[in-house]
Amino acid sequence: MPLLLAGFGTSFTMPSATVAAMEAAPPEVRGAASGAFNAARQSGSAIGVALFGTLAAASASSAFCAGMRLSALIAAGCFVTGAVLAAVSGPAAGTARPGRSSP
Repeated sequence: MPLLLAGFGTSFTMPSATVAAMEAAPPEVRGAASGAFNAARQSGSAIGVALFGTLAAASASSAFCAGMRLSALIAAGCFVTGAVLAAVSGPAAGTARPGRSSP
């Protein structure tokens, strides 16, 4: 069930993240921003699967569930860290960016 919820969560957050990344980039570099965003997303996904798969497999001799639990806890910690960093470093809602008028 948790993996099902993670899949639904990812499918609902990625479009928002893509729009936020594209809106943050100036119009003249949005193509490069799109490429960088997608490359980072794909690389992060591949590294995450490899890392968490390794953690799960490393503890398979003792218990597969223990490895999955460790992987899930590390993933949750990474998510919380990313959320905190985004909240702290992102612009405030409704803040006008240079060169653009606020709605």
